[in-house]
Amino acid sequence: MRSLFTVFKLAATGALLWFIFDRIDFAALALRLSPKDIAAGLLAGVSANILQAIVFAYRLRACLRIVGHRISPPNAWITTLFGGLFSHTPISFMGGDAIRVWYVAKCGTSLNDATKAVILDRIIGFIGIMFMVLATAPVMISTIERSALKSGYVSLITLGVAMILGFLVAGFIPQVLQRGPILGRIVEYASLSRHLARHPREAMAALGLAVIANLFNVIAIWLVSRAYGYDIGFYVSLVAAPAIFLIAMVPISVAGWGVREGAAVVALGLFAISAEQSVTVSVTVGIAVALTYSPALILFPLIRRKGGVHDVRQ
Repeated sequence: MRSLFTVFKLAATGALLWFIFDRIDFAALALRLSPKDIAAGLLAGVSANILQAIVFAYRLRACLRIVGHRISPPNAWITTLFGGLFSHTPISFMGGDAIRVWYVAKCGTSLNDATKAVILDRIIGFIGIMFMVLATAPVMISTIERSALKSGYVSLITLGVAMILGFLVAGFIPQVLQRGPILGRIVEYASLSRHLARHPREAMAALGLAVIANLFNVIAIWLVSRAYGYDIGFYVSLVAAPAIFLIAMVPISVAGWGVREGAAVVALGLFAISAEQSVTVSVTVGIAVALTYSPALILFPLIRRKGGVHDVRQ
């Protein structure tokens, strides 16, 4: 089943990219963008994503404190790099989360608590992007003219809010259900929202970092567009980016490739940004993300060969 899903994601990614790129004249685009422009665009994207990755690392530290553990900033950074690298594999965020659990456990946290922390980090990150989406939804909804597109956007927001409410409500699952190794573990993970109520300070810190991390998506699009001389202002990026990256989270392609570009064409197109410019910025941001986490290509084999890590706890 997993192999079939992987093949599906690879096929979907290829089909989405072909559908989008087939409609853009990249030969003409290459004449308008010099190597200096492209280098500036990538530098802008990498800069924003490095800062975002730092925020991700501190958010993971906050989530680990919520479940009662600590990890040093360097190892939180390495964990984030590994997660970003393996998120670009065919199993996408699942592979990224699995490798993060593995490394956090190697740093001295139990496998169970490492899993809890990574799940919390994933959910809090989703809450952060939903906060941004809800904050910009009035402008997006008023801008969308096609009724079908507007209905789809509202439905996506409704689904996201329902998922968050479901996570919060799951915290009230009776403890009596936690019997048996399998059912007990499922209930234990499903009721993780209890930890947020028990550690409000750490929970608010993690949520704040989640919002800040998503602001860097806005900044990345804005900076890349400025490097290319495109007319994507900060306000347009602020309104469109949350919807773009929320849609990119739909797990039907590898690391959101193709989905993110399609969402960028639609969302930025609402503000009269051409498909060519939207795809160019989106692809540049995607490459910048991959470059940001590329140091993990060297770190991962080194750490595996070393057979362990030294975690200086704080």
